Amino acid sequence: MFKKMFSPSGELGRLEYLFYGIIAPILLIVIGVVALGALHENAPKVGMAIYLIMFLLSLYVAFVAAVKRANQTGSSVYLIMFLWIFLTPIAVIYLLFAPAKPNSEGGSEKKSVHPVVIIVAILGIIILLGIVSAVVLPKLAGVKGEANRTQPTYQSLPASQSPLNNPTR
Repeated sequence: MFKKMFSPSGELGRLEYLFYGIIAPILLIVIGVVALGALHENAPKVGMAIYLIMFLLSLYVAFVAAVKRANQTGSSVYLIMFLWIFLTPIAVIYLLFAPAKPNSEGGSEKKSVHPVVIIVAILGIIILLGIVSAVVLPKLAGVKGEANRTQPTYQSLPASQSPLNNPTR
């Protein structure tokens, strides 16, 4: 079971992909959320660390399952990884329903992707999201800040200086 979850060599059928590519990552995230909630008040940093580890582990397991399923279907592993990064729902649905592509010998052609490639892809996603958030969020905050600065501010006057109480006008 651990080899199927963590080793990107080999193949997965449809039902195995359903479990290892969709259900197992969801379960890992749920375990991380439960740990985060259980340790929130007692040890919030430990809970957040456990959640982060489970989240990254679920990404790795989902990537490995996508690579193995791509091996089964005969699809390009790197194209599937690209689609999985940018268009996850489309890649997951394709891999779930794609038929296996038999080789001339009756078996499937086996491709291998090194686990480092998967880890680098996950780190690339995290870096890309970090750059986007570092550029976009300050610009959005700057736009809102400028809108708040251009609005006029009103001060209330004491009742003795109010134009409504001054009948001399």
